[in-house]
Amino acid sequence: MHKYIVFQLFLIFIIESTLAQSPVLEPIYTLGTTLQFCNEPAIVFADPKAKAILAATNTKHLFWSKNGGKNYQHHLAESSLGVYGDPVLLRHNTDIFYLHLAKAPQFSWPACFDRIVVQRSSDGGKSFTDGVGVGYNGQMQDKPWASFDQHPKSPYYNRMYVSWTRFDEYQSSKPSDSSRIYLSFSQNNGDSFSEAVRVSDLAGDCLDENETVEGATTASLPDGRVVCVWAGRHQLMMDISSDGGQTWGNDTKIDTLPGGWNLNIPEYPRNNALPFVVADAQGKLTVVTCREWKQGPQVSIYESADAGQHWSTTVLPALRIETHMMPIVKQEQETGITSILYYSVTPDGTGVKLAWKKTDNKVWKTITINKAPFPPPNKQTFFGDYIGLDIVGNKLQAIWTETTPTGTKVCTRRILIP
Repeated sequence: MHKYIVFQLFLIFIIESTLAQSPVLEPIYTLGTTLQFCNEPAIVFADPKAKAILAATNTKHLFWSKNGGKNYQHHLAESSLGVYGDPVLLRHNTDIFYLHLAKAPQFSWPACFDRIVVQRSSDGGKSFTDGVGVGYNGQMQDKPWASFDQHPKSPYYNRMYVSWTRFDEYQSSKPSDSSRIYLSFSQNNGDSFSEAVRVSDLAGDCLDENETVEGATTASLPDGRVVCVWAGRHQLMMDISSDGGQTWGNDTKIDTLPGGWNLNIPEYPRNNALPFVVADAQGKLTVVTCREWKQGPQVSIYESADAGQHWSTTVLPALRIETHMMPIVKQEQETGITSILYYSVTPDGTGVKLAWKKTDNKVWKTITINKAPFPPPNKQTFFGDYIGLDIVGNKLQAIWTETTPTGTKVCTRRILIP
C-alpha cells in the first residue's frame, strides 16, 4: 500500500451570523435520576421518520420515547454476556443496534470487560436480542464504536464494522503490556462477526492515558474501502482497508496532538478528545477531535476528498478563556448536513455547543444549546467519556451530561436545522 503524505492547511473561519436562519430549539428534557449512573449518554432516532427515540447511559440504562423525547420509558438492559458502560447506539435500515462492554460474571472489574457485546432490536428499541460477543480472547476489550457500509455500489454494502481497543492488562505500567486497535465485521446484520484483526501497527501503553491507543471509529467510502481513525501517543492516526476490513495497510499520521487525547483542562481531570470519522456519499472524509492550540484545546475538523492523502483543517473559534472537549460528529447523507456536538468550558461554567454546515459549505455555524452553564463535577464524580448525537433530515437530537448538586443528570434536546 502506498504511503499517504499528509498536507495540512490550517483554516480558521469566522462563524456566520445565524440570526436570519436560526435553528429551532425545542424544550430540554431530563431523563434518568441522580440515583442512576447518568453519564456517557448515547442517542438514536429509532425510526426513519424521527418520531421514536432510544437513549442509553452508563452502565445499563435504556430509555425509549415514542413522542420525540417528551416522555421516556426506563428499562434495564439485559444480556447473558453482561452489560456495562460505553454504550453505542446506531440505526441501520429498520434495525437498532446497541453496543456496550461485557460484564462477565466470573470476573471482577476490569477483567469482566472480556468482549464487546452487540445487541439488535427489530421493534424500534423496545426489545433486544441477547447479544453477540465480539473480540473475545481473554483480555480486556474497551471503547467500542460501529458503522455500516451504506454505499449501494460498494462490494461490502451493508457490512457492519466494530472497532475498539484491546489491552494486554488494563492500567499495567509494564513495558511489555500494550494497547492496540482491533476490528471485526459482520456480513449478516450482526448475527455473527469475523475474527478480530489488528488495525494499528504502532501499539500504545495500557495506562488509559495519552500514550494509550484509543477512540477507534470507522467510515466506509463509496468504493468499499473502510477507514479507521484513532488517537494515541500524541498522534491522530488512520489506516485503510481495501478488502472489507480483512487486512490493513500502514498507519498514517493525520496530525500531531500536542496535548494528547486526554486534554489539559483543570476543571475536568478526566476528559477526552477521542476522534470520530464520517464519510459522505461522494467519499469526502471528516474527522473531528479536540487539539491543543495556543489558547488551549479547541474543536479541530480535518477534511479530505482523496481518502486521506491531503487534509484541510478548520478550528472552531473560541473565546480567549474558552476551551473545548468531548466532540462527536454525525452526518446526514440526504440533506448533506454535518453536525458536531461538544462541551465549552469557561470560568462561568460549562456550556453545550452545536456546530453544523452543509457538505459544500466552508463556514461552520455554532449555537449554545443548554439553558445555562453548569459547574464542573467534583473529583469523586465520573463525568464519562462521551456525549451523543443523531440526525435525520433536518431533525437533530442531542444528549449530554450535566452536573447537579447531588451528582449528574442527562439532558436531551431536539433541534431543527434550517
